[in-house]
Amino acid sequence: MYQTMGWEKEEEEKTMNEKGNAWGLLLGFVSVILSVITLSVCLSIRASLGTVPTGFNADGPTDQTDSEKTEPIGYVGIRGEKIVILSDAGDVVRELSADPAFLPDSEREELEKGIAVFSPEELYLVAENYID
Repeated sequence: MYQTMGWEKEEEEKTMNEKGNAWGLLLGFVSVILSVITLSVCLSIRASLGTVPTGFNADGPTDQTDSEKTEPIGYVGIRGEKIVILSDAGDVVRELSADPAFLPDSEREELEKGIAVFSPEELYLVAENYID
């Protein structure tokens, strides 16, 4: 009887090892599949972004000449209780959805003075900060 139990114990250990190996293989396979999915998503996002405009950084455009910088194409500012995009003549072109009452004082003061923009790309970069 003891030998029978020993044999059953060896068989049980062998079965558990096989199950452990199967789970390890399954976990490895799932990890590889998730890695491939993540990589393909990242590459598709990168492809959909297109090219990033050259000469731009967090501070705005850097590749403009001094003459271009002296003539803004428009402004982002506050009119009444709205954040607006203004033409270079000061006419309201568009109202943005953000409420200036919820902005920090320093940002609100900057908008009250008007933020000059020198290119459509820069206008987009500034305006996107104030769209809900």
